[in-house]
Amino acid sequence: MKIKNLILTVSLLTLCANIGAQTFKEESDKSVTEAQTKSSGNVTLVFQRESSIVLKDAKVFIDGIQYCALGSSEECTVKTSAGKHVLKVDASMTTGEFSKPFNFDDSKTYTFIISRKMSYTVGAVFGILGTIANKAANQDDNETDDGTFTMELKKD
Repeated sequence: MKIKNLILTVSLLTLCANIGAQTFKEESDKSVTEAQTKSSGNVTLVFQRESSIVLKDAKVFIDGIQYCALGSSEECTVKTSAGKHVLKVDASMTTGEFSKPFNFDDSKTYTFIISRKMSYTVGAVFGILGTIANKAANQDDNETDDGTFTMELKKD
């Protein structure tokens, strides 16, 4: 009976968090529109989010500026300059994030696949101890991969 109640409580809390995150979508969309007007350069970055049941938007940042907020199966394209840039994927009202530096060559197109991170879900189920363990296992000095979403460069 205790396990059943725990599962119901975790499910209810997850549902409430996902619904709460949707209320921030309009504010997020406004900052995305502002960022897209700032995007320029001859390097094309394509962000594709895989289909998933996670209701939160995957917020995509380049050098600390948000450019996209992707729902399930959505895609966005951003222009940037060649050189080193830090890409970050985050979600509202969650702990952790994906953050990693990439070096982009002039006049090339790079496609990134954003997907749900299963170890984050396991960490969330086990509460604060699971979150701490997930963060410790998925972070180093230059990059972080301990959030709801992860991202990888698509191989051609």
